[in-house]
Amino acid sequence: MKTVIITCATSGIGFETAYISLFNFYEGATIKGLDKKRGSKMKLKMFNYVDDLQEAIVFYQRVFDAGIGENFKRSDGTYELCEIKLSRGTSFWLAERKGESAIEGNVNTGNIMQLCLMYDKADVSKLEKAYAMLKADALEIRWELMKAAWTSHTCDLIDKYGLRWCLMVD
Repeated sequence: MKTVIITCATSGIGFETAYISLFNFYEGATIKGLDKKRGSKMKLKMFNYVDDLQEAIVFYQRVFDAGIGENFKRSDGTYELCEIKLSRGTSFWLAERKGESAIEGNVNTGNIMQLCLMYDKADVSKLEKAYAMLKADALEIRWELMKAAWTSHTCDLIDKYGLRWCLMVD
């Protein structure tokens, strides 16, 4: 069995979007002829390390009208890890960045990724709500909510927890 990573990326609009799928192929299988029973697609989970995890969970639930998915709680009932469930199967995870509750001790991770949420045209009001809430205490606004050549609405900001967001109409 071979493991093949397929990466597709586009960068013609000023930023890169990459979609990664990992398939396990049997010897001699081709992408075109892949039988779904023979190959398995793996999930990529995004873990974001933040300060004030308990507060961040509540904040992102309000921003995105999101629910709580899988989670791991400590004996005192506070979250150690928490999945924030958005719509249509989209989610991201939160974990404590530093302090006693951090995974593997005092973790200080880099933040070079951007979470880009693609909204349907019918959901512009949800995008605008999320933008207003993220912007309120943002560390940096890189692009105000604006129209661009590739979309009717887009923005780029770093929120109060240090996560970089791009909200956009798909």
